[in-house]
Amino acid sequence: MKTIVTILFTLFIAQTQAQYVKTDSNYYNDDWEKTEAVKATYKTVLNYLDTITGSGVISKYTITDTLISVINYSNIPNRIQSGLATEYYTSGQLKHTINYTVGKLNGALKTYYNTGQLKRQDLYKNDSLVTGRCYTLIGADTSHFPYFMMPEFPGGTKKLYEYLGTSISYPILARDNGVQGTVYVSFMVSKTGQVSSVQILRGIGAGCDEESIKVVSEMPNWTPGYVDGIVANTWYNIPIKYSLSGSKLNRQEQKEKKQRTKEQKK
Repeated sequence: MKTIVTILFTLFIAQTQAQYVKTDSNYYNDDWEKTEAVKATYKTVLNYLDTITGSGVISKYTITDTLISVINYSNIPNRIQSGLATEYYTSGQLKHTINYTVGKLNGALKTYYNTGQLKRQDLYKNDSLVTGRCYTLIGADTSHFPYFMMPEFPGGTKKLYEYLGTSISYPILARDNGVQGTVYVSFMVSKTGQVSSVQILRGIGAGCDEESIKVVSEMPNWTPGYVDGIVANTWYNIPIKYSLSGSKLNRQEQKEKKQRTKEQKK
């Protein structure tokens, strides 16, 4: 309990000393899908230290203001974590502490059972596991297992990009105006493998963002992810590249494009 009080006190001091330049709040239902405040089970408070770099802190709470987690970011919109990430059980017991450096695990990763007993003690350097130990509920050594097991598209990453390649239709507006680039999409894979909360982290417009959301939303169920051995709702980010040089822009399409251009000029 002393450890929890110390960490909470440290976080309180750090947050009261910080000069936030912008604060936003979002509300979520049981499945962590955005909803109205009156229908919410959870809420997040986004405190920006710098709106240019996107750095700041995201705190998650139950709708009754029980603290769930405090995560430091070097870029909140792109979900790049830097610094300490701390999570709690609803009882207030410390659940885990993780250190990140620009999105990569660096330093100690510790997790705890809801009794307060240490469950895991890993050490990372530049996102690679250096040492790791796991413990039973009574504190005995047990076989080490990965902390993160990311969700997986049916058939793996190769099949994921095959799906995107065959499902994406290059928007006419983007094609006619030579818009190319990469759309970065974020979404949640639920405990049952369903894709939800699809959103654009960084887009290129001209219909490409909307097309990306549509295709990702229509994905089949994934194999869900695991956190510390327990199935969990997991955020997943993917880049979707739009390239005219790689699109099937044949002679008929070129002809149609010229015809549309003529009609627009009339």
